Amino acid sequence: MRTIAFTTNLHPDESATIAAAAALAIASKAKLYTVHATAGGPPASELPHPELLARGWGHTIEVEQLVHTCCDDVTDTLLDALRRIGPQLVVAGTHQRGNLSQLLSGSVAESVARNVAVPTLVIPLEGRSLVDPSTGALNLRRILVPQGDLASTRAGLSAADWLLRATGAPVADTLLLHVDDGTPITELEEAPPTLRVLRRTLQGGLEHEITKAVSELDACLVVMATRGHNGVIDTLLGSHTERVLRAVRCPVLVVPVGAQLH
Repeated sequence: MRTIAFTTNLHPDESATIAAAAALAIASKAKLYTVHATAGGPPASELPHPELLARGWGHTIEVEQLVHTCCDDVTDTLLDALRRIGPQLVVAGTHQRGNLSQLLSGSVAESVARNVAVPTLVIPLEGRSLVDPSTGALNLRRILVPQGDLASTRAGLSAADWLLRATGAPVADTLLLHVDDGTPITELEEAPPTLRVLRRTLQGGLEHEITKAVSELDACLVVMATRGHNGVIDTLLGSHTERVLRAVRCPVLVVPVGAQLH
């Protein structure tokens, strides 16, 4: 992992997102871009400084700030900035909200995750942090990966393995969760050695069972493979991945199926 992009909307509650971006840059030795998109005019306030947080933890990281303007729409401007940077990982914060409020107002973090070709780590501003605020240590000990078709399951496990290797994290307890909808369970080859995999099959709705399993497992991270929107329902209410983003209270790593992880 050479470059991480941290997208900021200058919200006062994004401390958990800043901490995650700084801790990931420390652990992976990546350059960190702090990116703010604006439709015109200067930022409303000063951009955050993850390097100062890292310094407080006793580390030094390379940070570059980018305030980008190109389009009338802030999300399009942000996506243009990310294309220019070409990061291996995007870190974004989000306010969790239900499907109705999402339909009315949209989510920049969801739009980013849906439109970039690399993984996006989405941090809930009101939820669980990925980082010990006193030391900057990452907590990736327990991971949940939904088991779908073969391609999406491989993508989820590969992304979890990639993140652990990139950050030097220890072997993680990983729940591979299959929600039984009548389709056969996909046969998988041996899981990556960084993942200590437990398999479980449950009955019920996907988002409900994932949310329940996150709470029972005390999961630090959910890894969701995605193909973006598929049909009118996804466009209106969001994909399974986006609905999980709105439901769980822990960070979610969204990885496009077919993403080249390096």
